[in-house]
Amino acid sequence: KGLNEKSDIYSFGVVLLEMITGKTAMDESHTKRVHVSDWVISSLKSTNDVSNVVDSKMAKDFDPNSVWKIVELALASVSLNVS
Repeated sequence: KGLNEKSDIYSFGVVLLEMITGKTAMDESHTKRVHVSDWVISSLKSTNDVSNVVDSKMAKDFDPNSVWKIVELALASVSLNVS
C-alpha cells in the first residue's frame, strides 16, 4: 500500500504517543514487541491515570487534562476504524 491520508493520520497518532510516553513505536524492552498504542491502552485500562503513561522526564510538569486530550486524539488516530 502507498501512503495516503489514513497512513498520515495513523503516523500522526504514533508520533503523538511517542512524544507523550518517551517510548518508540515498537517497544522491544518487553519479552515481546509491544506497540506504543497497545501499551498506552493497557496502562490506562488498569489505572485510568494519564500520568502513568507520560514520559518520566516530564516529571509532573504537565496539565493532565491537556495530556488526556492529546492521548485521546492520538488513540483515535491510530485506531483501526479510521474512516
